[in-house]
Amino acid sequence: RESTLFTAWHSTDTVQVQDLPSSTAMPDLLLEGFDDWVDGMSATSDGRLYVLSSESIYAFDVATGEQLLQTGIPSSGTPLTTLHCWTN
Repeated sequence: RESTLFTAWHSTDTVQVQDLPSSTAMPDLLLEGFDDWVDGMSATSDGRLYVLSSESIYAFDVATGEQLLQTGIPSSGTPLTTLHCWTN
């Protein structure tokens, strides 16, 4: 999202946050009600972080980690491994 990098490793409830221009680590983001595999992430300009896990997509508030949404996605037979979201 803009100049911020969000990363996660394996199954976790925490996302690491880094300011890209300065390469400075920022406080980790604890994802409320989530502790699963992170298969993909996308942050949007309206302050949301979308996380793909198994057959669900979660939305979190980037500032607080509050879970805003969880929705299932239909299985296509091929596991999804990436996610890209944007706002207009």
